[in-house]
Amino acid sequence: MLARSYGTMPDGTPVELFSLGKPPGLVAHVITYGGTIVRLDVPDRDGVAGNVVLNLRSLEDYIAQDAYLCAIVGRYANRIGGAAFRLDGNKYRLSDNDNGDCLHGGQVGFNKYVWQVVEWRDAPEPRLTLRHVSPDGDQGFPGTLKTEVTYTVIGGGTLAIDFRAEADRPTVLNLINHTYFNLAGPGSGDVLDHKVTIAAERFTPTNAQEIPTGELKDVTGTPFDFREPYAIGARIENDDPQLKYAHGYDHNFVLAKLHAPRRNSRPAATSRQPAVSSRSTPPSPDCSSIRAIISTDL
Repeated sequence: MLARSYGTMPDGTPVELFSLGKPPGLVAHVITYGGTIVRLDVPDRDGVAGNVVLNLRSLEDYIAQDAYLCAIVGRYANRIGGAAFRLDGNKYRLSDNDNGDCLHGGQVGFNKYVWQVVEWRDAPEPRLTLRHVSPDGDQGFPGTLKTEVTYTVIGGGTLAIDFRAEADRPTVLNLINHTYFNLAGPGSGDVLDHKVTIAAERFTPTNAQEIPTGELKDVTGTPFDFREPYAIGARIENDDPQLKYAHGYDHNFVLAKLHAPRRNSRPAATSRQPAVSSRSTPPSPDCSSIRAIISTDL
């Protein structure tokens, strides 16, 4: 595992870059700013390595962008309507950063912090654990929250992302990794030809402000049925109000229960990029050979 400087925050805090894994297998490059994955190099079906996540050129670019690009999102991924919620009879007003709503944790979410390095090692598997402590009242959320995220490269070809969080009082929490993938490589066009499979029989519809309504809707007969492989672009222009609200797909899918042990379970979702006609184009990794695992312990 390699570690090196990735730059300095405006307040002088250093940011480090860690590289987990080694060629010819998967290599994940993670920075301590936001726990951001800045590269994910994987071999394609011909064994040629290439980056499959969208990335930027510098720390300054990551600080300036507002797309939560490949970072850890918290305390609460997705939108909280009206930037407020009630818990145990108490109402909590939150940071408003999305037209009256609280999006992805508020104005200063977990993606904007430099996380503390707790552990990093090469053996028995490349592993990096980062920690962030969010104080009581941060962005309006109750309770001091200690969060750890661990990136592990398993078997040279799987990136596992594990979350652990502990609060000192009742609170709400929804942590995610917000990575953008393009299996043909950044700058290689859109992902509308990527064929996606999702083991979900239901999804969460939203209102026009993209706030979930609370309904769990059956995917049958809708453009949200990905139980069999479908190209992302095959139905994205359908006359469906949910697609219009989100300008495409920007929804939660309710996964079917997976009871097998983590490392041997069937994937919750897969994505495959079709073969390209010319090797002069960027590498086109076949994600059916890559498992990305995200687990939580809250």
